[in-house]
Amino acid sequence: HFGGAAARADDLMNLIPARVTGALICLTFGRGWRVMRRDAPVVHPETPLPEVFQAVIATRLHRAFVVDAEGRVVGLISDAELLERLAPALRPTALQALVRRLPFTRPREEPTRGRTAADLMSSTFARVEEGALLSDAIGRMLHDGQKVVAVTDATGRLVGMVDRADLLRGLVLPYG
Repeated sequence: HFGGAAARADDLMNLIPARVTGALICLTFGRGWRVMRRDAPVVHPETPLPEVFQAVIATRLHRAFVVDAEGRVVGLISDAELLERLAPALRPTALQALVRRLPFTRPREEPTRGRTAADLMSSTFARVEEGALLSDAIGRMLHDGQKVVAVTDATGRLVGMVDRADLLRGLVLPYG
């Protein structure tokens, strides 16, 4: 009994690393970036807030890359960042509401609510060049704690993106 159980446990422990290694080899050699999506949602730094919202919520990713006039990635906006940056300005805390009602306090200027993509974007995002190995994209995503990776050409222009679901799909498909 113990020998059979040990063998099954060993097979199980080796299954995942073997599949990952095999998938990386299959995807990296010959077929290249077949998991990369070329339909990455984009906005420009001057894009007004309503259009930014539309771009962010229009896809399952709930993210949009911010690109300059030449198509180089300069930032990323996610639904979480929109909420974090806009909600505090739109809904004051109970203490702030009480302080505003005191007769001897001067009204403070409202925080900037961000009117364009440049006001709201995060300049921290994961990026790899188009010729990078799939393992590099996975490593960058994990290292930077991001859910998407911008895939750029050598000049930094956006050519596509990879998200976690794309990577998982790429790891599973060679064995499906």
